[in-house]
Amino acid sequence: MPIEQTGNAITFYAFYTNLGLGVLGLAVTADVWEVEFDGTTGELVAAAAATEIGDGLYRYILVGGSVDITGEYLAVFKTAGVVDQQHVAAIWSVARGGIENLDATVSSRSTVTTAQVNTEVDIALNTAIPGAPTLDSINERIAALDDAYTAARAAYLDELAAANMPADLDAVLLDTGTTIPAAIAALPTSAAVAGAVHDEVIEGVLTFRQITRIVLAALAGISTGGGTVNVAFRDVADTKDRIQATVTVNGNRTAIALDGT
Repeated sequence: MPIEQTGNAITFYAFYTNLGLGVLGLAVTADVWEVEFDGTTGELVAAAAATEIGDGLYRYILVGGSVDITGEYLAVFKTAGVVDQQHVAAIWSVARGGIENLDATVSSRSTVTTAQVNTEVDIALNTAIPGAPTLDSINERIAALDDAYTAARAAYLDELAAANMPADLDAVLLDTGTTIPAAIAALPTSAAVAGAVHDEVIEGVLTFRQITRIVLAALAGISTGGGTVNVAFRDVADTKDRIQATVTVNGNRTAIALDGT
C-alpha cells in the first residue's frame, strides 16, 4: 500500500485487461472516497474522468488540497468497455505508519559535519574521568575497570605472555611430578602397534599375520592337484605351499597342513 503525507497530491492507477491483455481507448471515470481514522467516510470525487497512460493503464490525480485527513483514500475506476473487470479499486494510506512525523528533510535537521563529530568524540575520550561518575555510565564502568586493574593483576597478565607459557608449564609438571612428555615419548609407534596386532595368536598357534597369508593363498594363490586327492595352494610369490589338503573323491577335506611362515 503506498503512503503519503497530508497536503500532497496522490495518483491512483488502474489496469484494464481483456482476456489478460491491456485494453486501450477506454472511457474511464473515478470515484474517490476518504476513510478517516475513526471510520468516518466521505466521497470526494464522483465520476471524474481518468487519464489514459497506455497499454491498459489509467490514472486519476487527487489534488493535494483534498488530501487533508489521516486515513485511507480509495478510488474506484469504472468503465462500460469490454474488459475482464469493469470496476477496479486503488488505495493510498495518508499520514500513517510514522510518515506523519517526516515533516522536514533530513539535511535540514543538523549541519554538524563528520569532522565536528570526530572532534567532539576526541574531546570526550581525552577528558579525565570524574571522581564520582554518573551511575551506570561509561565513565563509571571504565573507572571500575581501572580500579580493578592493580599492579598484581597486571603481573598476572604478563605471566600469560607466550614467552612465559613453556617455562610455566614445565614448572607445573615438575611440581606435580607429572611426566606427560616422557609418557608420550614412550608410546609405541604405529608400526610397532601394527606389528603387535599381526603377531597376536588368534587360533591355536596361528597368528593374525600367518592367518592372513594362508587366507591370501586360498583366495589368490596358484593351486595344484585339482581333481586329485592332494590339493595345494601356493603363496602369492609361488615359493611354497601355504595349504596342503588331502581330499576325498567328493572334495571333502580329510587332512590339512598349513604354513603361514
